[in-house]
Amino acid sequence: MFRISKIRKTLTSIIPSIIILMNFSVVNAQEIADINYSSDYAIESIQNLSQLGIVNGDENGNFNPKKAVTRSEMIKMIVKALDIDTNNVDDNEVFKDVTKESWEFEYVQAAYEAGIVKGISEDEFGKNQKCTREQMAVMFIRALSMNKGSDRLNSIKALDDKDNISDWAKKEVDLAIESGLMNGFNSNTFDPKGDAKREQVAVVIDRFIKSKEELTKRYVNAYKYPEFYDVVERAASTPYNGEIYTDINTYYRYKPIGYEEAFLYSNVKIDQVANNDDYKWILTVTNDTDLEISEEEIKDGTYANIKIGNKIYLKQPDGWKEYEMGKDVDYIDGETKIVDSNFYDNFNKRNIQREEDVYLDGTHTTKYAVEVKKEDIINILSGLEYSTITDTLEDLEYLNYDEVTFRYEYFINDENEIVQMKFTLNPIEVYDEYGSIEIYFDSTSQFKNIGKDIEIKPPNELIK
Repeated sequence: MFRISKIRKTLTSIIPSIIILMNFSVVNAQEIADINYSSDYAIESIQNLSQLGIVNGDENGNFNPKKAVTRSEMIKMIVKALDIDTNNVDDNEVFKDVTKESWEFEYVQAAYEAGIVKGISEDEFGKNQKCTREQMAVMFIRALSMNKGSDRLNSIKALDDKDNISDWAKKEVDLAIESGLMNGFNSNTFDPKGDAKREQVAVVIDRFIKSKEELTKRYVNAYKYPEFYDVVERAASTPYNGEIYTDINTYYRYKPIGYEEAFLYSNVKIDQVANNDDYKWILTVTNDTDLEISEEEIKDGTYANIKIGNKIYLKQPDGWKEYEMGKDVDYIDGETKIVDSNFYDNFNKRNIQREEDVYLDGTHTTKYAVEVKKEDIINILSGLEYSTITDTLEDLEYLNYDEVTFRYEYFINDENEIVQMKFTLNPIEVYDEYGSIEIYFDSTSQFKNIGKDIEIKPPNELIK
């Protein structure tokens, strides 16, 4: 049985230990006699690890950089790099070919207990077998507890030899490439069954040490669906440039006791252009109802707003009027963020599911669905979403109806851009002594010309 606590200790203790090692020279570092026989890309890494005491030479001082590494040698380097405790391992031999008298016992035992490695069979480790590149990838990913990569395996899809990767190693190889820990021999091959060379192992360990904080943040203390997290984090932190077309529907059906049923339907269309701090939007409202409501209360019509620099242009019934921020109106932050930053707070606690792939107008997308309770919805709505559902939320509050679940759907294209968002309140029916009310709400936003700088011009004519 793996000792999870041990690997967690490893991950928290490696940071300070490596920092100490990197800031103070190691007096007893062994000089590598055959360093010049190493590949150019590996020389610096071998020297770094030699100074840290993670690798050393043989009795002649040779590192043998081109030599294939054995499974035992691989585990020793990983255990030393991660500073895993080898003094308190279980004395019971797990593998028949790794006895307590063998030099690798403490390293293999510690790695096994930490969940880093398994045997080639139930009772054999295969200590002298050469380690393949795919085995190396699996060992490193397990060693770093990097288990939060993409299920889509995008990094290995382009490899010419992807079909040579064993099924049990595909996710780890994909993670090793995605994280930058390992590279292929060229852009199109990984050579999964090829022998892992000692210099290659040194490079991977050195890369981990240098990028430990980022790897820990992204893959160890990782988010489920990290590719989705990256998309929403970027959308929340980066102003959106491009076009947004939003269609909003709100439907109420009133069922009073002793009276005829009635309905109220509202449709809002918003055409928006965003360019850094400037924007233009046109809002069209259409209502339909069989309630006795005045035209003034229905408020059908078209409204428009333009912001360019410190100028605001509002469309009045008789034409466009210009306002100056700081003089006529308060200052307005014109940046458009399509996701609120609060959305990815407690990301792993949210009810997120990656659903089916969908084609939208011929564009391949992956759909992610997020269900959010009413009490949390206010905290994660973007400005546009909040303005469109405020009335519905107020009605639910007035009706004292709390058992509400909202559903977000995000459609992400292959360039990791949000191309469509849907925001839905599934039909609910609220009852009281007077009857019941059915409520339904949905909002769909489509994003076009993403990232494009679209010029926003002021109106041609202004009214005084």
